[in-house]
Amino acid sequence: MISESPLKSFLKVLTLSVCTTTVQIIGQGAGVQNEQNTVESLLPEDKGSPVVIDSTDTSGNPAKAQAHFAAGVSWEAQGQAGKALESFRLSLEEDPSNTRLAVQVAEKLISLREIELAYQTLLPATRQETAPGKAFELLGLIQMSRGEEATSLASFQQALERDPSLILSRQRVIDVHLRNGKERPAFRMIQEALEATSNQVDEVTLLIGMYLRYVSMRPDRLQDLGSQLESLIAKSSEIAKEQPALKLSISDLLMLQERFEDAEKMLKDLKDVQPPVPLVSEKLVDLFLRTGKKDMAILELGELTRENSENPRPYFLLGSLKAGDGDSAEAEKHYRKAMDIRPEFEPPYYELAAMKLNEGEAREALEVLQQAREHFSDQFILEFYSGLA
Repeated sequence: MISESPLKSFLKVLTLSVCTTTVQIIGQGAGVQNEQNTVESLLPEDKGSPVVIDSTDTSGNPAKAQAHFAAGVSWEAQGQAGKALESFRLSLEEDPSNTRLAVQVAEKLISLREIELAYQTLLPATRQETAPGKAFELLGLIQMSRGEEATSLASFQQALERDPSLILSRQRVIDVHLRNGKERPAFRMIQEALEATSNQVDEVTLLIGMYLRYVSMRPDRLQDLGSQLESLIAKSSEIAKEQPALKLSISDLLMLQERFEDAEKMLKDLKDVQPPVPLVSEKLVDLFLRTGKKDMAILELGELTRENSENPRPYFLLGSLKAGDGDSAEAEKHYRKAMDIRPEFEPPYYELAAMKLNEGEAREALEVLQQAREHFSDQFILEFYSGLA
């Protein structure tokens, strides 16, 4: 069994990947930039629901196929992977031309880390006229994980032709267009995304992440997307009442549109939600710094250090703020606290060394870098020595 749904893992990655530099410093960072994400982390959410059999397909035995699939879901829930795999195989055997069933089985196989079996299940499904866009999307994700960019791009494009609402496919095609300098088709796909997406919470959350990612990569396009971003805020707000994760994403949009008061109110409301919503305090710190409320940012950072004394990032940022105020003694105290908590956390070493150098304390700066050498590669440290020289 997987403890966290694949979609939730993906949402976490996608949302974090577009956080501001401040949030990335404090939080755990993000991984959507990494094109080699595991296929499991990119799967749609698995709610454990039985497959919807296509009643118009009379080439197999839908009832038996559904029974075997349900048995497989049950075996998977009990941790019996072998029996689950056998049940999924039998379900396909009973209804081999049912492409929707093939997609459901492929999702299960991927969640069981049987990637090759999922690939072999999807290939014949995508050759059929009735193949849904999701079949091509899953195939594209597997191909992408193998480093097959050309074939994965073709799969994602076919997925969108059959189902324009597939956000993961749209995101991947846009990424490739941007890497290849194809700005116009990438922008056109962004413009079309809002209308193509449903009002499902998960889909809208992914959509927000896609817009934030695009603007972070092409900030000069922000003004061109202003009206769409406002429409997206309105669309997502309609369904966000009991959805804290979606509200967190909306706060990013509000800050992007410089609606800081609205964003602050939303984030402060989220602080009262139980269980706690991750990254709320970090985003408040970012907002306070962007609006010149440094004292409030420091208070929020202090709260973060009390909530989790093992996180070095708030201490690092406190050090940076104190250094900016010219209080080098306090800055050094916070930098060293971050280094003590997590010696392999790189930023405080280099900030402290740079601060020492700026104060004319070259020997102390080199001593800090010598400490860093104990934890990081020699080549990396040599680059910093060269930079300081």
